[in-house]
Amino acid sequence: KKVVKSAVFIVSPLKDGYSMGSGSLVDAEKRIVITNYHVARHGKFCYCQFPVYQKDGEIMTDKTKYIQRVARGEAIKADVLYMDSSRDLAILKLASVPAGTPALPPGCMPPPSPSRSRLWRGRCATSSPDLCTWPETCSLFWTIPFHAGSG
Repeated sequence: KKVVKSAVFIVSPLKDGYSMGSGSLVDAEKRIVITNYHVARHGKFCYCQFPVYQKDGEIMTDKTKYIQRVARGEAIKADVLYMDSSRDLAILKLASVPAGTPALPPGCMPPPSPSRSRLWRGRCATSSPDLCTWPETCSLFWTIPFHAGSG
């Protein structure tokens, strides 16, 4: 439950459709999302959505409804700032972040360590986005230093 509000459902437009994946908001102030290269590799931008809560308080889990929200202009556009195919890493910058949306809690990322300079992948950071049943706990755990504007 600590990371669900930071989870992001990502839709990347393709010529003949779209691809889907997940990511995590890691800096709410700078609007930075970390995801996988294979999720964002299709273009210079994608569309992101945070969990949508239904009237009964449950999270909407139907991917089709999230995709329909993109078509209706209800998703947040995100620019791809950085991609690294060797680490299956991508950094996105959201156009906006809904008020009160928290970044991934610091305890969800391991402390930096010289011996851990690779991407640590969570449940949904798989080689196939279809294996991810978002919005489960889809956080990415990483130790790669990133500074906005570099890359």
